[in-house]
Amino acid sequence: MKILIDRTQRFLHTAYKYFESGQEQVSLGEASRRARICAECPLNGADNHRGPCPECFARRAMEWMVGGWNKRKGKEEPGNIPVEKLPDQEKLKYCGACGCNIQLKVFLPLGTIDNSGVDYPEHCWQVTDNPAEG
Repeated sequence: MKILIDRTQRFLHTAYKYFESGQEQVSLGEASRRARICAECPLNGADNHRGPCPECFARRAMEWMVGGWNKRKGKEEPGNIPVEKLPDQEKLKYCGACGCNIQLKVFLPLGTIDNSGVDYPEHCWQVTDNPAEG
C-alpha cells in the first residue's frame, strides 16, 4: 500500500500538536456525536478501504497517542480509548477525505488535528465545529 507523504506529514504534525498541547482526548459524549456524523457520511470508507497508513501502524500510533497501549503476556491490549462504546462503531471505517481511522480520530481534540489541504464536506464535524479551518 502506498503511504502518501502529505497524509503522513499531517499525521505526524497532529501527533506533535497533540503532545505539545497537553490536552486529553475529547469526552465519550463528544466522540459519540462526531461518530454519528461520520457513520452517515458517504466518505466513510468501506470495509476493504484502508487509510493512508497501514492499519497496524495507524491504530497503534493513535492508541498510544491518546491513551497508551500495553503489551502483556505477548498480547497487545488497547489503552483507554473507549471505541467499543461509540454508537455504530462497527460502521466507522476510514475517512475518504483524509484517510484517517474514524474510530480513533473522533477522540482527538479539534485544535490538534492538522487538516491542511483536506477538503471535507460541509456536514463534517471538522468543518461545522471549526469553520475557520473548513
